[in-house]
Amino acid sequence: MIATSSPLRSLAGRIALSAAALGIGVMLVVSVLGYLSLSRELKARATDDIEAKRALLQHILSEIPSVAALTTDRHRLDDLLIGHEDLHLAVFDATGSHVIATYSPLARDASPLMLQALTAARLSAESPMREWIAPSGQRLLVIVGTARLANGEMPQFALLQDRQADSKLLFGYARALAIALPLALLIAVVGAWLTARSGLRPLRRFVDVTSSVSSQSLAGRIDVKGIPSELRELASSFNSMLIRIDEGMTRLTQFSGDLAHEMRTPVATLLGRTQVTLSQTRDVEALRDTLASNVEELERLTRLIADMLFLAQSEQDKRSLNREMVQLDAEAALIAEFLLEIAQDRQVKIEVTGNASVSANRLLVQRAITNLLSNAIRHARPMTTIEVIIEQSQTMATLSVVNVGSAIANTDLLRIFERFYRVDADRSRDSGGAGLGLAIVRSIMKMHDGTVVAESSADGHTTFQLRFAVE
Repeated sequence: MIATSSPLRSLAGRIALSAAALGIGVMLVVSVLGYLSLSRELKARATDDIEAKRALLQHILSEIPSVAALTTDRHRLDDLLIGHEDLHLAVFDATGSHVIATYSPLARDASPLMLQALTAARLSAESPMREWIAPSGQRLLVIVGTARLANGEMPQFALLQDRQADSKLLFGYARALAIALPLALLIAVVGAWLTARSGLRPLRRFVDVTSSVSSQSLAGRIDVKGIPSELRELASSFNSMLIRIDEGMTRLTQFSGDLAHEMRTPVATLLGRTQVTLSQTRDVEALRDTLASNVEELERLTRLIADMLFLAQSEQDKRSLNREMVQLDAEAALIAEFLLEIAQDRQVKIEVTGNASVSANRLLVQRAITNLLSNAIRHARPMTTIEVIIEQSQTMATLSVVNVGSAIANTDLLRIFERFYRVDADRSRDSGGAGLGLAIVRSIMKMHDGTVVAESSADGHTTFQLRFAVE
């Protein structure tokens, strides 16, 4: 049974819900702010409008001869309200206790209650404007004032503006928001999900490549062309990881083949000699010779296994080295003395010049120098001198081993530090070499964050140089 992933388990779903929640939150805030802003603007507009009408009303009242004319000459005030169904007017006597005239049904019906409300609120010229709820439930903006008639009388008035249209507009705005927000939520969720799906589509490249990766197929790479910048670094790192794994698998395959090839020769030799010895009756001396030959092959096999274990441990063991100050000249002189007998058998000399000190593991440095000197003695021409030149600068200490022998081709120099690689395979095997000495030197230098390089000229001068960084 295939399990279906819920939206909360889907990265696209999570992004979509988060984006939708954020979008709805922003829309709600904007909607509330918009509602409050619209309400404030409508009130400000109504206030400005009723203020203008009050000024006009006071001007008209100043032209009316007396309070009595307010009831007989109504057309002038009626003209003020024509076209403004939301405006209502009531005029009171100078004490504000009696209604003189009303100019709309709402003002007539509400005037007694309005008188009480105005009296209780003590509206005055200092606070002439109030909001008032009529008995019918209408929301009104009321402004009061005093006007001077032509004969000097000063009646009071109340100008009312019905804000029902503004309330309907605000209600319509709120209702539109209530209808639009769920739709906007749905659109936001779907849009965010589609956007997230589209944005996460490049991750499919990772899935395709990882699905195709196996120990037999490591050639797949993620195409970084057109990939978002946020994923480009991840894709590059992923490709680099695949390259390292591919190189490691290639080295492992090559190592397995080389190891099997190298071990086959001594094992086959041991097996052949033993079978021949067992096939015939031999005296003790013959058996002793056979066993002595077998011991040589076993010693070679033991050295091969030990060297391979060292290389494997040097690549896997990332622990810090036990470093100490090592005098390269002293170690080189000690090793040269140790190899003196072998050098004399090859009719070569060893000279050590210069001095330098480095922070390193003494035993590993000794092994690297031993391997280089042994290699130089093995390939040097008779009657020549092997030079060990030691130099030190502010940033680097070097130990160079120079011998005169056969020139090494550039193609061989590029591979000379590989495992089991031999420039002259037959000669190296006969002389006891397994092709691991220089590979061990390179591993030792990597452990010390240094390098080893090889150079060879046409006249046969070959130089191997150890380079140590000086802190």
